[in-house]
Amino acid sequence: MSTVSGHVAVRAASVPLRLLGGMLDLCLFVGGFVAYLVFVEHHSFGNLPPRYWNYLDYVVDLMVAFDLKPLLIKGFAGYVLFEVFFGLIMRNTPFCRLFGMRFVTARGKRPLLFRLFFKTLFQILFSFAGLFGILFSLIHPEKRMLHDCLSGCYCVMEDVKASSLINDADTLKS
Repeated sequence: MSTVSGHVAVRAASVPLRLLGGMLDLCLFVGGFVAYLVFVEHHSFGNLPPRYWNYLDYVVDLMVAFDLKPLLIKGFAGYVLFEVFFGLIMRNTPFCRLFGMRFVTARGKRPLLFRLFFKTLFQILFSFAGLFGILFSLIHPEKRMLHDCLSGCYCVMEDVKASSLINDADTLKS
């Protein structure tokens, strides 16, 4: 059983489970964002330019055909709001929470607004940097992702006991 820094009764969430939950949550967000674009902003995706084998050129054609800059800004801002909102309300995004994962601080407390905001910003940044945050978890002894380390969050399974993780570590040392 993998523990968080050797703390009593705290299991770290596995990387494959976190990836599965994150992908399902990303699909949930993208579906909601496309629904927002279609039903609220009345975007039509029927007049897309023809697609061909070179995806980079196709993205350039899409950027010429549509003004994608406002859509990208709304998409990134929406994703940050999605992650922070569910992090504050449920301690994780919907599918990750369904799988039993929660975010906590080193003291076992609920992470607050700024910590979740920076965790999400780091998550976006490192996903564009070649999934560096996920690859970091392969070499980290606790299997933590880089955005978790930088924001001071732990992704754990089940409830964290009322005592803090730090007090649990002191109990182990005794």
